[in-house]
Amino acid sequence: MQNFIIQHWQEIVGAAFGFLYLYFEYKADIRMWVVGFVTSSFYIYVFVNAQFYAYAGISVYYLFADTYGWYSWRKRKDEAFVISHIPRKLIAPVTAVTLVLAGVIYVILEKIGDSPVALGDSIITALSIIAIWGLTKKYVEQWLLLIVANVISVVLFAQQELYPTTVLYAAFAVGSVLGYIKWLYLIRNPSPQEEGEESTNLKSSTVATPLSCEERSGERCCVLANGSFPTNAIPLKILQNAGYIVCCDGAADKLLQNTDKIPDAIVGDCDSISAGNKARFADRIYCITEQETNDMTKAVHFCIEKGCKDIVILGATGKREDHTLGNISLLSEYIDIEEINVSMVSDYGIFTAIKKTTVFESYKGQQISVFNIGHVPATFHNLKYPVENLVLKNWWQGTLNEALAENFTIETQGKMIVFQGY
Repeated sequence: MQNFIIQHWQEIVGAAFGFLYLYFEYKADIRMWVVGFVTSSFYIYVFVNAQFYAYAGISVYYLFADTYGWYSWRKRKDEAFVISHIPRKLIAPVTAVTLVLAGVIYVILEKIGDSPVALGDSIITALSIIAIWGLTKKYVEQWLLLIVANVISVVLFAQQELYPTTVLYAAFAVGSVLGYIKWLYLIRNPSPQEEGEESTNLKSSTVATPLSCEERSGERCCVLANGSFPTNAIPLKILQNAGYIVCCDGAADKLLQNTDKIPDAIVGDCDSISAGNKARFADRIYCITEQETNDMTKAVHFCIEKGCKDIVILGATGKREDHTLGNISLLSEYIDIEEINVSMVSDYGIFTAIKKTTVFESYKGQQISVFNIGHVPATFHNLKYPVENLVLKNWWQGTLNEALAENFTIETQGKMIVFQGY
């Protein structure tokens, strides 16, 4: 026994720190990153000595990942940094990267030639690399990758007679299952931050006071309506770069499912948001039950009250056509609000309301449609189908026009909504 300890003291100490890491990881405690750094340092030697070269390499990777993870969690200590599911749009590319990574590692190990477990080593290494990335983002699915990697690791380490490490990874496997269950529970049943508790664990990290638009002066405010979630790169980029995001009720669920963004506020009558997210974001939900206005209008007025001057609406189209038409028509009401710029961006173009002569930036061939909301005379300049002091009596009459230059002009003294295609 004494000889075993002397010969394997690096592995034993590394395993001991590994158990401590497992405890902190389960608790989602920021100290896990510091303990993980120490654990990885010991296991670089252990894995090289046991000819687990890919695992030795990943231990080096873990040194950097632990540093980044600590910095990332520490940076977001006072922000809303919550557990979430991986966005659906990332599932396919992450899967592809994992498979390619495993293949590349396997080829490298085969080239080296003296690894007895090249295939298994490459698989668990690839899974572990992606899992640690998911952990820094607090994606709950990272536990699923760890479960698979840890089970395979137990078998391989036992075959190589790394018994302390085998026990450690068996504990990791059990801990991964428990961690997955715990994180799912925390998503569905978030707890408010206890008074005086530092925001280094999951319970406290689900709660933070969102900044107002004034505190994010100069940044664009985004209202995400509960229609079809954007898929075009243009509205998605607007959403990604938004300084302040207000979700209309159930749109918060879509934001969390499809991006890694967190809503700054959730506004509406609270009849469509999931119960889990309603509890999770209780500190930033503003339930307005009156039915004289829809959730989108409530959200726009909320932005204005918070000091927003430039507001872009996303997700307002798609699904039911009556909702789409109603949402677009509301732009003609928002234009009456002084010193506020409100536009609507869909997957196909941009809607802008005007009530006086306006020059639009454009490009030759851009598809343009004009909807005469105020039933007043209008004149079109630099459009393929010119209009001269004409009242467009029906909506279809102003559609399917085309820009002839880098700008065009709508001359009017009444309300109109202009659509510019991408």
